[in-house]
Amino acid sequence: MQTVQNRAMPLGNQTGMTDEVFAWDGFSNNRLLASGKGSLILNAVSAIRAVESQNPALAANIALTPMPTAGAGPGGPRAIYVVGVNVIWKFSKNQDLARQFLVDLALDQRETFQRSLSYNLPPYEHAVPDLPVLLGKDDRAQPPDKYRVLADAASWSTNIGHPGHANAAAMDVFNQFLVPRMFAAAAKGEMSAEDAVKAAEAQMKPIFDSWRERGKI
Repeated sequence: MQTVQNRAMPLGNQTGMTDEVFAWDGFSNNRLLASGKGSLILNAVSAIRAVESQNPALAANIALTPMPTAGAGPGGPRAIYVVGVNVIWKFSKNQDLARQFLVDLALDQRETFQRSLSYNLPPYEHAVPDLPVLLGKDDRAQPPDKYRVLADAASWSTNIGHPGHANAAAMDVFNQFLVPRMFAAAAKGEMSAEDAVKAAEAQMKPIFDSWRERGKI
């Protein structure tokens, strides 16, 4: 389990985080929360679900809250997260049946939502009619209504690629960690903020051009 040591980086007025933040991976948030040394993470509920299984006493002291509103852009506070996308292969021999399955799955998400432990929220507003009730009484949570904050998650969350749709180019940028690297370059003093943005844009443009040429965006 990764822990965060109590030391600041030697960056003058830019201190405030520890070295580990520059080696962050997809599970670092979960490890930090489970270590009991993290005070705040921005993450899906998978992190606290893991703590509920590993350390219920610690989980009882962890609360959930929507994205902070301070400094929000013109579209309001938005938590950006990976959105699942379903596709049907062109070579599939059962395309009509597959389409019907996806329609049925999207319209009736109650069991999917419950089995995911509130991780997979329904894609449509009425796909789980009793969503607030389910979120308001969770047998694993302390207190039982801890997850009720997710009932209106659609109003403060969005997909990667916002304000556009999730697409191949946006996911390519995401998977190459170009935005975190941009911030890291500025935070470590390797580049000015302006130069870091320009460098990231120069890396992103060919990615979007490539996918656009293939007709995928």
